[in-house]
Amino acid sequence: MQCPECGGEFVRKKIVHSECHEMNFYVFKDTPAWVCSQCGAEYLEPDTTKKIDYIIDNHVEPEKYEKIPVYSLGKAD
Repeated sequence: MQCPECGGEFVRKKIVHSECHEMNFYVFKDTPAWVCSQCGAEYLEPDTTKKIDYIIDNHVEPEKYEKIPVYSLGKAD
């Protein structure tokens, strides 16, 4: 399979995928994806996106919680 972005070859890998949905941030580890060996473009198959949607829509309890840093760029100097 060739990458439509650069023409490179896709390889199957497990990645860390993240999404923001209704002001919530979700991280999915060990996500199966096709990754371009040349430019790094990532594509998820429909079955994978269905699983992600199910987890988000049904508020499935996560494996764990992690803290993430939050910055404000709107502060006056």
